[in-house]
Amino acid sequence: MKRFELRGFTEVSALTSSNNPKELKIKEEISEHLLDLPENAMNIITENIDKNHFEYTAKIRAEETNDLPF
Repeated sequence: MKRFELRGFTEVSALTSSNNPKELKIKEEISEHLLDLPENAMNIITENIDKNHFEYTAKIRAEETNDLPF
């Protein structure tokens, strides 16, 4: 969140009674780009999820095949 603040991607949306920032939100023009990623970025994300999901399910299956001690 600090990186977004430093780059000016956030704005204060609520203040406390002592006029300190209480709530931040990502600026509208930035949030549009975060929600609608380009197709090549989505392909990379999907590829990594598929790869890691396969590794995770293989690990779980290996653990399930072990005999229980009781």
